[in-house]
Amino acid sequence: MTDTSGMMLWGGRALYAVLALVCIYLPLLPVDPGLRGVVLPDLFFLLSAAWVIRRPDTAPFWLIAIMAFIGDMMLNRPPGLWAFCLLAATEAIRMRAFDQHERMFLQEWIAATLVFGAALAVFHLILFVTLVPVPSNGWTMRLFLVTVISYPIAVLVLHWVVRIRFPEPAKRGRSFGAMS
Repeated sequence: MTDTSGMMLWGGRALYAVLALVCIYLPLLPVDPGLRGVVLPDLFFLLSAAWVIRRPDTAPFWLIAIMAFIGDMMLNRPPGLWAFCLLAATEAIRMRAFDQHERMFLQEWIAATLVFGAALAVFHLILFVTLVPVPSNGWTMRLFLVTVISYPIAVLVLHWVVRIRFPEPAKRGRSFGAMS
């Protein structure tokens, strides 16, 4: 007898890890020199926020921490700083994930926007306090706007392409939102 729920759980975790690595790798691709002023959205945040709202059991704390730390290393950010901010953001989203499935998408989008804005503010504050060079406010504002505008697209891709959706009411239970 096979444990299909365990296989589905670990399959979802593996899928999240692969997509997270893709989101980390995409900004490293060489771009056309004419696109120097273009700011890409924070794809890893978009993936993590939308995933944690829909399937928090397949994106546990430890997996997000590992992927975020890999992202810090690959993208040459201060090790662990954005990982900390992203973990705080996704855990704030996770605490509200159980009742998100009953809300309108606009409320989910606003919540993700507020959490991302707070994470960016904390990230920049810590960089400023520790005397590390801080990206310009213009670049940060463009990153914020592009990421917020891209959230619905990320949700649509997760829903229709990757098939990450809210669990059916019968499958929601104590494990929904658990950090195992």
